[in-house]
Amino acid sequence: VKIFNGVNPVFQPYQDVCLSVGLKKIKSKIKAGQLPALPMSKVYDGPMCLPYHIKGICMNSCGCRQDHATYTTEEYQGLLDWWSIANISLSVKKINQKTSEEKQKRYDDSIPAWKKLPPKDGEPQSMINNGKEFFYCKKCRNGKGMWALHKIEQHTSNYQRPPRAKKVAFPS
Repeated sequence: VKIFNGVNPVFQPYQDVCLSVGLKKIKSKIKAGQLPALPMSKVYDGPMCLPYHIKGICMNSCGCRQDHATYTTEEYQGLLDWWSIANISLSVKKINQKTSEEKQKRYDDSIPAWKKLPPKDGEPQSMINNGKEFFYCKKCRNGKGMWALHKIEQHTSNYQRPPRAKKVAFPS
């Protein structure tokens, strides 16, 4: 169940940033220590609920739901100060940038599981899959290894597979 508070006019300028960055991403950056901690709530011993106060809407199951309370403009000063200290509006690009670990995980998640399974001892280091010959390269995936279209001797940090043959359109 969503709780609608309505956007406080004080936070209207931050709406575009919230939509382009995403509050989940802001919260994960706070948790990782890349942004300062949120100001404390006036009603319980925990942080203010960012979605409720900035966007004006939140979930009933929110971990900060005790903070779903009305604040005066003066009481919002702490959150406004936090926003300017966090410099979120100017660091949207930085917030949206992924760390090298996040990029590597995303890359790893995109690789089919069969490519990550190394050959067992005594098994060949090459295989045919869908008509293509794959070789197990221990250097790929930052040393984790994977089945690739190149041999380990051909591995470079920025291996580029040969260009594909261009498809020729035949007249009908």
